[in-house]
Formats: sequence, C-alpha cells, structure tokens
Amino acid sequence: MFIGVLALVGVSAASSIAGDMLVAYEEQTGGRAVTMTAQVDVPQEDLGPGGRALVDVLNTRLGNAGQAVVSGQSTVFLRTPAEFENNQAASVLDIEWDAGDLTSVRRLAVTDGRFPLADEPFPPTIAVNEVAARQFGFPEHTSFFLGTSPDARGALFTVAAVIADGGTDPKGYGNLSAYASLLGTSDLGPLTVRVTSPTIAEQASAGLVADAAADLGLALSSPAVRTDTTWRVAAQIETLSVIFTLFAVVMLLVAAIGLLNVGLSAVGERSRELVIRRAIGANRRDVFLLVMGSSFAMATVVAVVATGAAVVLVYAVAPSLVPAGSVVGAPPFPWMACVVGCVAAALTAIAGAAVPAMKAARLPVALALRE
Repeated sequence: MFIGVLALVGVSAASSIAGDMLVAYEEQTGGRAVTMTAQVDVPQEDLGPGGRALVDVLNTRLGNAGQAVVSGQSTVFLRTPAEFENNQAASVLDIEWDAGDLTSVRRLAVTDGRFPLADEPFPPTIAVNEVAARQFGFPEHTSFFLGTSPDARGALFTVAAVIADGGTDPKGYGNLSAYASLLGTSDLGPLTVRVTSPTIAEQASAGLVADAAADLGLALSSPAVRTDTTWRVAAQIETLSVIFTLFAVVMLLVAAIGLLNVGLSAVGERSRELVIRRAIGANRRDVFLLVMGSSFAMATVVAVVATGAAVVLVYAVAPSLVPAGSVVGAPPFPWMACVVGCVAAALTAIAGAAVPAMKAARLPVALALRE
C-alpha cells in the first residue's frame, strides 16, 4: 500500500515533469502558449520611443491577461577593446533588440547574470546565448564594441547575462532603446510585435494588436497570427498522463491483493483470539469492525508516511535532479494526487480487509470450546 500511495504521488509529479519538458522546449524556441505575432512599421527616427509606447499601450490593454514585446533584428560587428586596438577583424553576431520583457513571451533560463535587461539605453548592455558566450570567450571577455559595419568603432556594450534560448547559433539580445540611441544608423525594417495572452481568444488578441497600433498612428504590415507551437505537444502530454495514471492504478490493485492475502493469513493466525472474543460476548459485528479497524488504522499510518516521503522527494530530491539553468522547473507538490492517494489507500484497505473481516466474523464459537 505504501508503494501504491507513493506511486500515485510520484507518477503525478513525474507526469508534471514530463509534460513540462515537452512544453518547455516549444515555449523556449517558439513562444509561450497562445503567442500572437504581427509586423508593424515604425519610423526609423522613432524606433526607441515608438516601440516602448506600443508595448505600454498593449500591456495596458492586456492588464493581467498577458504581456507584449516589440522587437527588431539586426546583424552587428563586434570586437573586444583589445581587438579594436590591434585593428583585428570583427566578428558577426545577430542581435534581437527588444522593448518589453522577453521572458513574458518566451521561456528563457538565465545561466549567468541578470535578465531581462534594464529597459534603458544606458549603460548599454546585451545578453548572449550560451553558444555566443562560448564563441566569444565570456566571461573572460565581458565588453565589446558593437558596430553596424566591419570598420566602425561602434558603441561599447557590456555582456550582462547569458541565457539558454534553445538556439544552436550564436545570438544576442539587447534593448531597443539602446539600439536606437547608439546604433540606429541602419533600418531594422518592420518591428515584430508578440503578445502572449493564454486567456484571451486569438481573434480578440489580433484585434487588440491592431487597435493598439492604430491608436499610435502605426500601420501593421502583417496582421497578428498565432505563432507558438505548444499545441503540438498537447496530445503527447495527455497520453503521458493516461499512462502514468494507469500505472498508479495497477500499483494500488497490487496493494489491494497483497492486503487481501495478508488479511486472510492474519485471520488464520488470530482465529483462537477472535473466537474467544465471540465466546465472552462479542458479536459478529464487533469482530468484523475489529478486523476492518486494524486494517484502516494501518492504511492511515501508511498514508501519512507515504505523504511525508513524497514531500521529501518532491521538495528535496526532484529539484536537485533539474540541471542548473534548465527551462524545466521543479514540479509543484501534487496535493490533489496526494489526497486521492490517501483516499485510495483507505479504499484499498477496506477492499483488502473486507473478505478477511467477514471470514473472522463467521468463525464458529465452538472452536473456542473445543480448545
């Protein structure tokens, strides 16, 4: 029974981890659940304040229902101060320049430093993914000149964070206001608007983006459409949940069969004690309740011990198994599964003890007289 209850809690936590692993990669690379994406034309001279204003309007309209990010992409040429002094060739890095909290629309893990970056152009900072950190020698090199051409000195940026974005190519992330203030000599083209709002219908989210842009006098070059891919793993998560639940049910059935066998054996060993109780005045109901009560008391103890073990496993063991910087979070304790497991333990005890209790209640009193 202990294994059965622990299995029910364990498989619930394992199902949560497995489901989170499937969703995590999709949210890391493609966006959190129900992310709508549109393209908006913002004048080059208004990149920083325009992008920030659009994010503010969208977040105001969304309230607590979601978050928005406005971003543009550019390729920059970077050199360390030493490489610049020695006139060495610049390296190339693709950077996404954002207004708003990028972690609100993508699940990103911070492996070093602090992210998201401060929403201010100064001091100029960027974040890089793990691939770029390895390629450009972080943390040995933390400052780089970023320019829009191979020969330009550009502006000095500091690497403030390293993040796990699921990408296989080097990539950086910066503040749109910093780009507009320090590097805004080249056009980013249409900016990308992303809105994550899982509680709002897709059509309503698309209309919200269009209305916000119109309020600021901006034109959408493409309407908002859903671009996240979390829906792809919904069926897999449901299948995993069914498999884990069936496993727990089988474990509880095995526990019930074990209780039945143990109960029948115990009744055989206690037959003399039980018939003596009958002989001195106990009726069949008293004997039945005695056997059932002892089994139920054992189930209660087992449920408490199993719950304690499950708490230790979920809060102490499981977090240590999640790698540092992983986008997969430690599972929350499945209290509902724990309650179900305790109830199942009680029902299992009743089912497993019912036959032995009825057998004990029917033991003939003549056995005591003969002995």
